[in-house]
Amino acid sequence: MKSGRMWLGIWVVIGATALATAVAVAAPAEQVRTVSGTVTAVTLPSKTIVVEAKVGNSTMTVGAEVPDGTSFKGAKSLADIAAGDRVTLQYVRSEKGLIAKSINRTSSK
Repeated sequence: MKSGRMWLGIWVVIGATALATAVAVAAPAEQVRTVSGTVTAVTLPSKTIVVEAKVGNSTMTVGAEVPDGTSFKGAKSLADIAAGDRVTLQYVRSEKGLIAKSINRTSSK
């Protein structure tokens, strides 16, 4: 009986270790990032947007794919946004690059 309990204990430890390892290597949750700035380019065929934002004394340029399902505020779709518009872009990083989650047009040119 003692050896049976010992094996049960070993299997419990192995199972717990496997579960902890699986949780540790699981993909991290998407971190949504936000940038506010001026649109420098919109390319409808490739469904992309480029936003230039001031960050301190520097300028940051963010280009993102705008897939179907991206939410819009202040515009109905990507086709309603033009270079010179001011937007707030929320995006995530993926294996393919930056992917827009939402675009809020705060002013048009």
